[in-house]
Amino acid sequence: MDVQSKRLRLVNLVFVGTILLGMGLPLFAMLGVDTILNHTNLFTAMHNVITFFFDELTGMGFLFWLFHSILFLLLAFLIRSRLLDKANAESGYLIRLSQAIGSWTLTVGFSLSMNIGILISDSSTAVLGFIFIPSYGLVFMIIGYNGGWVVGKLILYVKGRQKS
Repeated sequence: MDVQSKRLRLVNLVFVGTILLGMGLPLFAMLGVDTILNHTNLFTAMHNVITFFFDELTGMGFLFWLFHSILFLLLAFLIRSRLLDKANAESGYLIRLSQAIGSWTLTVGFSLSMNIGILISDSSTAVLGFIFIPSYGLVFMIIGYNGGWVVGKLILYVKGRQKS
């Protein structure tokens, strides 16, 4: 197996993993907050999650979950497009890799912190924060992408200075 096929396999694994993470992150955040902070057993927590997402009266949870999943689908396609770019220069790949890592890290970190923050809030309107996760997540994705570019350029600069 050559380097290119190993890289393709890794990119596909990250692509699918990012999509699955985006679909599961709100669910696991709710389960974690219910079991750890609210001291409920796992079956009650799973019942609360199912009720939040699929109940007819409070069925907006499914819509929030869908928007959250779309954010991670966009993130997965961004990472895939950057890492499968055909430019073969090692310096270009390092910058693209740092852009992908930066956007992934900031998006996942923001989304996880927002989900937990909304779930532990005592405010009755905190659930409205779920509406803003996708739009703010896109902003953090762009910030992470550009921050990754800066980090990649700094790494290349330091590598160039060490060689000379």
